[in-house]
Amino acid sequence: KYLICAGAVPTPGILFKSGLSKRLPVLEGPFESRTKFTPSTNKNNNQRRYMTEHPMAFCQAVLNKNLVPTFHFTLDDEAAERCQNMITDMVHVARKLGGFLPGAEPKYLPPGSIQHVCGTYRAGELPADSVVNSPTRRSRFFRHKSNSISSSSTMTPHKIISFLGQLMALHGLASGLDKPEHHVKRDLGSLSAEYDYIVVGGGTSGLVVANRLSEDPSKTVLVVEYGDFANTINVTVPFLTTKDQTPRLYAMKSVPQKHLGNRVANLRIGKVVGGGSTVNGMAFDRGSAVDYDSWEDLGNPGWGWEELLKYFRKSSRFGPPAEKYVKKYGYKWTPDAYGDGPVHVGFPSWQWPASALMARAWTEDLDEKVLTDGADGKNVGFAWLPQNSDGKDATRSSSETAYYRPASHRPNLHLLVRHYGAAITFKGKATAGVKIASRDGGKSRHVSSKHVILAAGAVNTPRILQLSGVGPAKLLKSLDIDVVVDAPGVGANFQDHPSFHMIYKFNNDTPINPNSMNDPDFYNAAWKEYVAHKTGPFSHAWGNRIAFQSLRDLDSRYKTIAESLGSQEPLAHLPQIYAENPSLVEGFLKQRKVLQSQFRNPQAGVVEITFGGAIAVPVALQKPLSRGTIFINTTNPDPSIPPLIDFNANSNPVDMLLVIAAIHRTREFMAAKSVSSLEAMELTPGAAIQSDVELETTLRETLLTPSFDHPVGTAAMMPRKWGGVVDTRLRVYGVEGVWVVDASMMPILPAAHTQSTVYAVAEYAADLIKRDAKHG
Repeated sequence: KYLICAGAVPTPGILFKSGLSKRLPVLEGPFESRTKFTPSTNKNNNQRRYMTEHPMAFCQAVLNKNLVPTFHFTLDDEAAERCQNMITDMVHVARKLGGFLPGAEPKYLPPGSIQHVCGTYRAGELPADSVVNSPTRRSRFFRHKSNSISSSSTMTPHKIISFLGQLMALHGLASGLDKPEHHVKRDLGSLSAEYDYIVVGGGTSGLVVANRLSEDPSKTVLVVEYGDFANTINVTVPFLTTKDQTPRLYAMKSVPQKHLGNRVANLRIGKVVGGGSTVNGMAFDRGSAVDYDSWEDLGNPGWGWEELLKYFRKSSRFGPPAEKYVKKYGYKWTPDAYGDGPVHVGFPSWQWPASALMARAWTEDLDEKVLTDGADGKNVGFAWLPQNSDGKDATRSSSETAYYRPASHRPNLHLLVRHYGAAITFKGKATAGVKIASRDGGKSRHVSSKHVILAAGAVNTPRILQLSGVGPAKLLKSLDIDVVVDAPGVGANFQDHPSFHMIYKFNNDTPINPNSMNDPDFYNAAWKEYVAHKTGPFSHAWGNRIAFQSLRDLDSRYKTIAESLGSQEPLAHLPQIYAENPSLVEGFLKQRKVLQSQFRNPQAGVVEITFGGAIAVPVALQKPLSRGTIFINTTNPDPSIPPLIDFNANSNPVDMLLVIAAIHRTREFMAAKSVSSLEAMELTPGAAIQSDVELETTLRETLLTPSFDHPVGTAAMMPRKWGGVVDTRLRVYGVEGVWVVDASMMPILPAAHTQSTVYAVAEYAADLIKRDAKHG
């Protein structure tokens, strides 16, 4: 074994001269170089050059005896402007968050190149754009230098190289075992002409289904994903996942929300391999049994709690932290609720001290029922909230790590990244294939398949169906799209969890608290602990305490509120398309009846209150009555151009009533005796805002957001006569060979973060698709 530490420029030359490159006689490896300029009063003089990739060419003619290649870089006007905006935004955000990470403080040097060249043999999982896989390995040659850093960083290279060295020790440098080659595609020309299955969307559900279908080596499977891999610690390290994930998210905005002061709302969904499971807040809870039994009540036999529990177990396994942390924090979980599935679930080895005080407020002052982890079909009460990371490994477990990586060696499983499914094609009503396009060059190609699985999420799945001619006929005709199936439910029934944050100031906070991470000494010590032991603050994501509250917990008038739903005129609060399609109204009335029952049921959660010892307390409405829509307004299929997203949030007045009740409950919690030592002062919405009228005004104008990033329901599983889009086998009505396996199929929101439910649905879907294939 040889350890190559020659640096970013000589190392590729050494590998070239040693005959290790597969891309002879000319090897092109990207490198990145940053050049900074001294400050100037001239506004056109950039503070920092834009980081980009430039070619480094290797051939015998340009390699001298020192193996030094020739290279160059340029800076165009667009890059200069982006550079200026980037440094301004970065400094502003960093200061607002409390400061700079060690080694990342802004510094200005004399004109010229800083020798921070990196990325010539970048580390990654894919041979198409990297030479070594994690942790920095090529065949039996290991490199421990800046050439394996995937991109330039605001942190100086010597700090990153030190970090790489620690990672190599953690992962076992001496093992020398090669990972299997991944069958990742990056251009349309590399695809087969036909596949047995095409999965559109390589997110949470898509990779689950692709893994299971490709278990049969005789079946070829293609996954099409708009995003790319995210091999970054901002994804894998739990604490860092709380930071900005914008590069891995679609930038989607709603239409102005009529019932929220005409505000435009953001909707964040994953644009990366693994989808939401790669970038979410790592909450891994489930709804109560009543949540899933309600799916059966909506005309879907076989989709109740007892059946779904099999797939909750199949998809996950529980890994607690070391016993000393279990005892220290009093962790509780339900072993029988988990199986030996691919997704690792657990609790971190760290909790902020104030979290224990806040927990006692629920258990002692509010006398709330204490649960384990709410995974046994009863989640109303106070419980520990698991996160999708093993308690000892303390790194994110996603559909990419849990489902794709173990299957990536299969020659019958292809993953096409940086492309998207533009539309499904049909011969009559039978599926013929998918038109696939590149997000980079605009090229497109038709790939044949008789079986297409939509896993593009609750925004893009209905859009693809509509672009394919499956949707509301009136909408499709207005855009000159040939109508294959008139399906008014495609894009209707849109639901999310409306949410807001109660913000406090702790005038007497515990000595160690989340703000401690702004102290460089504390931060550095915490990072060293994490790298060495996978423990400490970096093992902790957003928060691991949660309270689901029934309507009975929130308001003594719960029976009256439930009864009042029956007297509402539904069309007064529903989108226009419902007035044009009686089947949609009928479906909503069935849902309303289910919600009436849940409002009376002490086992049905209607509000979630989450905390973890920080000054922010997120609150989310779990059972909204309002329904929105997602409709295309262009035939351009590029997912970077969002459709018309209308949450229609707060259109039903009962939603506001429940949200205000949630504020009162949160105030009761934060005013409890056990929390008094923190001397908490409410900043948002503010102690001066007390009456329900004042609260409603604040919620409408500023506080309430229509999304908790849990969009569902836009291709609902319900009978067609009730506006359903898919049947109980998740097959799209009216066509042959199309399934929907993502959160679009949920007819009604569960009282839970949706991640673990999507995994269970996808596992179930894979079994259903296999059974359909077996029986023709």
